[in-house]
Amino acid sequence: MSHPHPFARTRTCHQETISVQNSAHIVRWARPSGSETVHEIASIDPAHKRGAPDHANFTIPPMHWHWYQDEFFTLKRGAFIFTLEGKQIRRHADDSLGIVKIPIGWRHTFRADPDCGEERCEIEITAGGDVQGKGKGGGLSERFFRNIYGYLDDCERNACAPSPVQMLMFLDSAEMSLALPGPRWVANPVSWALGVVVGRWVGGVLGYKASYPEYYEEKKNG
Repeated sequence: MSHPHPFARTRTCHQETISVQNSAHIVRWARPSGSETVHEIASIDPAHKRGAPDHANFTIPPMHWHWYQDEFFTLKRGAFIFTLEGKQIRRHADDSLGIVKIPIGWRHTFRADPDCGEERCEIEITAGGDVQGKGKGGGLSERFFRNIYGYLDDCERNACAPSPVQMLMFLDSAEMSLALPGPRWVANPVSWALGVVVGRWVGGVLGYKASYPEYYEEKKNG
């Protein structure tokens, strides 16, 4: 079955550092330590697409939540705005509260603060191991990030809107779900089911994949 998107994927799996969104987002990975499943170091241009809606700025993740992992953000330069369960929190790298923890199941997103006065904002992203002993997919990983960054960059390069089915499949493969509005105890199970049915099952039938060799190869990146 042919891939649903007609464009050719850009081969980035051989690059230790990848630069996407016209260098607005530059990313590399360190070897995870201890129970971590990923250790990402990102440099983001806070002025990228200033004034555009968040969904048009691919440096801003969609609101989402993690099934089994806590996520940690360590600010290295500049400032970031975190949205956590509907509340905005601003943190600067110089603050004593320079590390932000996102608990399991909490809906969140983040962005570089466009008013921070820095040319680049830098942040490290790590995720704890399967603290509940339930995960089978490995959670957040370099594989997930390389695929979703490469895919979104190719979409923008080809003036093609990202496929919701593909995005849900990427998220499902990393034990994450797109966040839905409403009480968390209702919204999270519904969004989990949406990811499984549409992303995993329908996406599989339509020929989508959770990982593409142009974006990630185990021997090169694992």
